[in-house]
Amino acid sequence: VGFNAVWAVSSDSRVWFRKGIEGNAVGHSETAAIGNGWLEINGNMIHISVGINDQVFAIGESNKGVYWRSGITPAELTGKRWRMVQANMQLSRTSSSASIISSASNP
Repeated sequence: VGFNAVWAVSSDSRVWFRKGIEGNAVGHSETAAIGNGWLEINGNMIHISVGINDQVFAIGESNKGVYWRSGITPAELTGKRWRMVQANMQLSRTSSSASIISSASNP
């Protein structure tokens, strides 16, 4: 849940956006708080997170990659498309301190 947006992922990994949410009018209008319908958004995701500024991140269904929704503006709250977050990281079993301690205690 963001300021002007509600996003959801259904059990079949489909992504949904709630139309008609108006954060500024929530205290004055029930419709502004509950919206007026769901819009299916392209892309299959398993988790979704929405920030207070309506920024959207999700985990992809097939590759478990992290995605963000580009093109979100006050005029276009659904944005344009999903973009994969590029994160350079190297994973190694020997990189943790627990592995180092374990190796040192087993000569």
